[in-house]
Amino acid sequence: MYSRAKTRREKIRKVVQTIKESGFYSPEKGYEGLSLTQGAYFGIDLKNGTMLYVRIYPGNIMDVIGFDIHNFTRTVTDDKKLEIHTKYINLPMVPVPSWCAHPETASNTMHAMASRGYDYPVDFPRLIQEKRKEWEQIAGMPVAEVF
Repeated sequence: MYSRAKTRREKIRKVVQTIKESGFYSPEKGYEGLSLTQGAYFGIDLKNGTMLYVRIYPGNIMDVIGFDIHNFTRTVTDDKKLEIHTKYINLPMVPVPSWCAHPETASNTMHAMASRGYDYPVDFPRLIQEKRKEWEQIAGMPVAEVF
């Protein structure tokens, strides 16, 4: 079990690192986390106004989802998770485990970012979706499409 979790973690790290190298996503220290047991990553880039969620599900299917302040509608928190309600038809809610981010802090940060507003030179969520095949090559597994 540990080796499987370690393999998932490495695949997630490779995808996240490639996205960071694009220059459109650079989360601050303390605003990103990886849950080894859940196989999930979540990070918030305060400067660029973007967020990234990566998760590997049983059956080796990966989600790689970019967010900006325009494609989430609300958040719900409890001690164990953050729920991000989205504008995606096939993924109306994204569950972020508390090991990835402190739920209340992440929620408050996202809403403060939405109130501030950002100018986006690139449509980050679309960029992430358009590179699905690249993420599949890096991770060696299918990446689900969100729309």
